[in-house]
Amino acid sequence: MVEELSKCTAVILVDASEGDSGVSIQEVRAAASVNSLTSHLSSPEVFAGLMNALCGCQPKILLVAVGGKDFGLKEGISAEAKASVPVAVDTIVGTIDSIIPP
Repeated sequence: MVEELSKCTAVILVDASEGDSGVSIQEVRAAASVNSLTSHLSSPEVFAGLMNALCGCQPKILLVAVGGKDFGLKEGISAEAKASVPVAVDTIVGTIDSIIPP
């Protein structure tokens, strides 16, 4: 996946985050070290650093974080997370619109 994404102009990652509910977006900077290479425990910064180390490039990487409170094993998502989905979609679409020229 790293090789394919390294050819993109921009990459938008979407993930749940502990803490406040709601949606936030931030630019991801590459980590200086890529020692942590497990799939789900790696941070977006390590992912960006890995892309840089393996491919010698890094597209603009943005992280859209959707706040959540309950990360226990169960089916479905919390009511708070479900309420944030339309905001997350609007944020992602607005970001794509701002990155891709008309």
